Amino acid sequence: MDDQNKVFISYRRSVSQDRARLIFRELRERGYDVFLDVTTIDSGAFDRIILNQIAARPHFLLILSPGSLERCVNEDDWLRREIEEAFRLRRNIVPVFDEHFDVQKEKLYLPEPLRSELPRLNAPPYSHYYFDAFIETICTRFLKPPVYDIPIKATPPAEQAEVQRRIQKVAQITENLPGDEDTQQVDISTEDDVSSTPDYPLKADGAPDFDNMSPDEIMAWMESLASRQGIAVSDVETEVNDDKSSDDDGLPVTSEKPPQALEEEDDDKLYQEAVQLVRRNTRASITMLQRRLRIGYTRASRLIDRMEKEGIVGPAESSSKPREVLLPDESAIQTTEVPSSHQTAGSDSPAPHNAQGMPDFDNMSPDEIMFWLENLKKRPSSSAAAVRAIIGDPFEWCEVPAGEFLYGEKTEKLVLPTFAIAKYPITYSQFQKFLDAKDGFHDPRWWEGLAEHSETPGDQQWKNADHPRERVSWYDAIAFCRWLSFRLEQGYDITQPESWAIRLPTEFEWEKAARGTDGRIYPWGNLFYQARANTKESGLKQTTQVTAYPQSASPYGALDMVGNVWEWCLTDYDNPVVIAGEENLSSSARRVSRGGSWLDDSVSHHVTDRDYFSPYVRRSNRGFRIMTAFPVK
Repeated sequence: MDDQNKVFISYRRSVSQDRARLIFRELRERGYDVFLDVTTIDSGAFDRIILNQIAARPHFLLILSPGSLERCVNEDDWLRREIEEAFRLRRNIVPVFDEHFDVQKEKLYLPEPLRSELPRLNAPPYSHYYFDAFIETICTRFLKPPVYDIPIKATPPAEQAEVQRRIQKVAQITENLPGDEDTQQVDISTEDDVSSTPDYPLKADGAPDFDNMSPDEIMAWMESLASRQGIAVSDVETEVNDDKSSDDDGLPVTSEKPPQALEEEDDDKLYQEAVQLVRRNTRASITMLQRRLRIGYTRASRLIDRMEKEGIVGPAESSSKPREVLLPDESAIQTTEVPSSHQTAGSDSPAPHNAQGMPDFDNMSPDEIMFWLENLKKRPSSSAAAVRAIIGDPFEWCEVPAGEFLYGEKTEKLVLPTFAIAKYPITYSQFQKFLDAKDGFHDPRWWEGLAEHSETPGDQQWKNADHPRERVSWYDAIAFCRWLSFRLEQGYDITQPESWAIRLPTEFEWEKAARGTDGRIYPWGNLFYQARANTKESGLKQTTQVTAYPQSASPYGALDMVGNVWEWCLTDYDNPVVIAGEENLSSSARRVSRGGSWLDDSVSHHVTDRDYFSPYVRRSNRGFRIMTAFPVK
């Protein structure tokens, strides 16, 4: 394989693993030899393997999300060591910045010269909405040796005096840098600066017309652009900082405040926001605070520790379990504010709940009971009749009562609250209602915060009204649930699946609805019957009516839980969480699919079988069904 096709992906696992894996898969599919530690390392000393892999690969893809560089203040931090090694070996370093990554702030966690060099590196434009274009740009423009030997046109004699004047101006600013003030933007232009006629052709909108510019004219444009740029004090690096002592956290003193000092200025305000957040959700975890407050791991951990000291949350049972919130949110109990179009009253009740997810009236105050009752009245109607009125037949709910069930091949015991799951997968005609509605598929509201917004829906393979809707991505299914929820209730928190009247089931909810509580292998029992599901053994080689297999019913009456089409679940395949509200909808992580399809054999139709696909994939053997945690009667 061509050495120029070898790529090393460097990332912080706690905040960037989803993006790293997605980019890894895409580059592998395009023929690149890509190294990603958790996917590629086998036996042996991992430190030697990583350093050898950086040495063996010309390209170093550095994925940076909020909080990625916080631990780089420690000399033995592995992300820092990887970056230092890539710089030392002069690898082609390509940074990929998350939209919310603040390079000017987070670079302060790095030592020199990394702090100066990282912001200078050209980065491909990353956007959730244009991921394919981003990958194409990576492959065609960035994964190749950098070119530095571009001939530079000498500065015309007439402009040399102006260039010298600007250099002196910058030197003057540098000598008078403040020691403890915030970063400033310095304008070095003067009142006598006059825009002259450019030495290159322009388009009608005033932009340079590169298609009709000669190389000399392009160079003239570049020089003109450079001469018009302001200089940021935060970007001016001088030798004077090399002699200054370090502060307590190991960061050299500069004209900028260390990130920790900047954070502490608004920690109290952020802490109050975090307290309100965990009380509304009745649980607290570092991951939730990271995602909802857009902060780094270290800062989220500090907030959790402070809440524990002040008796807001209980101690951690383990690093993977959310903490219990100890006090009710009294301010929420007294609130009578009318919710906005993206909030739902009653979705954030602070009332204590028992193990089955029902209100624990014995331990509720009168105010908490009244709050719960008021919210219950305000909840939308999710009845089958209400849903049918919007999307049509066939539609019925199958209620799954609260309680314990056996999950997975190892029959782990889990407890879920009451919910209801659709008796059938969503059909072609039902999804078409979403596509045809004026406020449907093309309304940007339903795609808010998702990693992808496709302008065009997938084309159904078998256009039969009562066949399952296939060639839908996970994003398509999420948008459908949001739209249908809005039609039913006219308002909810669009970022929180727990507040939606309609959503995708988690894989835990799907499995309980499919197998009941006794740990069976198929919805109907432990033996496979070809006549009870549309599988590869049927030989039909396409989807069938969702009502075609009445003998396939699960213990709660749901049909087609195996066969016909794989069904998208809400759950992140690599980081499954039981609570729907803790799912990261903005992540582009691969998502769980359950149930098998017409294309798969009986082994894939075990109700414990977990499959996955990238959330943007659309295939003719993939569909979805919906569920609700709201009352359906």
